Amino acid sequence: MENDTPKGRDFGWALFHLYEGSQVKRVGWDGAFIQLVVDGVSYRPCIEFTIGQGYAAWDPKQEDILAEDWVIYGE
Repeated sequence: MENDTPKGRDFGWALFHLYEGSQVKRVGWDGAFIQLVVDGVSYRPCIEFTIGQGYAAWDPKQEDILAEDWVIYGE
């Protein structure tokens, strides 16, 4: 049986697409995604985790950094 998880879409792939303006997520993150935003205080980019109407700064876990199942949100 084949695995439907997209292989090779690692965290580097996700970061590239964040900098291109895309919202990305891991397979299994139902309704949640991350996006790159500019902090309104320091004007530095930060990664924001969004689910529903809520959002927060995102600190990735090792499992997220080493995962190869990143996809563009909404595709």
